[in-house]
Amino acid sequence: MNIPNSKVRKAYIEALPQYKIFDIAVPSDEEPPELYLTVNNVVLNETENYKNGDEWQIATSINIWHVNEKGFISSLDLEQVANDVINSQIEIEGFKLQHREMFDCKQFEPIETDKETIERMVIVMKHWVV
Repeated sequence: MNIPNSKVRKAYIEALPQYKIFDIAVPSDEEPPELYLTVNNVVLNETENYKNGDEWQIATSINIWHVNEKGFISSLDLEQVANDVINSQIEIEGFKLQHREMFDCKQFEPIETDKETIERMVIVMKHWVV
């Protein structure tokens, strides 16, 4: 059985080359950039099983992170990136994308550290593939 999880992550990385995108988290040996995305929580449901393959419903959480100077908050950057994610044209290698839609989009309260204010928005995209 061929599951599409890693292919979905790769599809977003390829569809949004203007952004630094990490699989789940920034590696511990890298300094987080000012603006970056993480592709998290690929939830997979098999909806049908056919002779020629399987049909899958996939929900993918895409986190947008904006690291600012302490005390600086501006949701404009988050909203522009969210717009780019929602309107991106993805191709999932080895699968045919039947339908794709935004399921949810939520901005969280900023995280304050000693030196930074970190903003986060999470977009959940749903995909149906065969």
